[in-house]
Amino acid sequence: MLPDWKARKNVKEALRRRLFKNNQIEAFVPDKRGKKLTIKERAQYCAKTKDVWDIWLHALDLAVPKNNTDEAIVVASSCLSQFRKELAGAGVDPEQINTYAKLPNVTRASNKIQKRKVELGLISQPKMPKHFSLEEGLRRLQNICTTETPTLQDLADVIMMLSMRPAEVTTLRIIHYEPDESNPPEWYNPDYSWYCTGYIKNKGEAKNNSEPRPFLSMERIQNVQENCLPGFKMQ
Repeated sequence: MLPDWKARKNVKEALRRRLFKNNQIEAFVPDKRGKKLTIKERAQYCAKTKDVWDIWLHALDLAVPKNNTDEAIVVASSCLSQFRKELAGAGVDPEQINTYAKLPNVTRASNKIQKRKVELGLISQPKMPKHFSLEEGLRRLQNICTTETPTLQDLADVIMMLSMRPAEVTTLRIIHYEPDESNPPEWYNPDYSWYCTGYIKNKGEAKNNSEPRPFLSMERIQNVQENCLPGFKMQ
């Protein structure tokens, strides 16, 4: 569990000077070349040994970038984040993870690089056409007629409003919202028709919970033409 090849080499040389045989040295310091562990295997090993220093040494190893480029630093930070996730999945104490598998300097360096790239990307991006602006999208949504077959533009606007990926449309659910009459929410107004909208956010949730999670309520004003949707309200 020595942190790098140089430390392992120094230990082997020290053992040789003390007349240890090769097979004895190999038993103390096994040759790790060609036996690179995956991040998941590292986490499982740490969960098995229950030694916080194993966590720390593996975190140090993952946090070292292959070179001094921005991309390598971001990749190292991502590997460290994945290592913490795998540790949690292997049942390691969260307090130990926060203490021994978090290297704030690496995270700050990665965040700084990514922030700079985002800022440079925003500066270099061409001006967005007005048709795709939020204001124009909301205006189109407010004029959707629910009695007609929705167009591809209607679908694109709904995806934009709900911040969905196109693949998530298949799990979209919109149901009529009816609160508990004995204890209705403070914001509920019976003069409106309320709808609860939800969809499965990612594949992980789809495996563990096949029911879409609700996150948005929509209201339809009833004193206007019933077949249109003149407005909506987020809760």
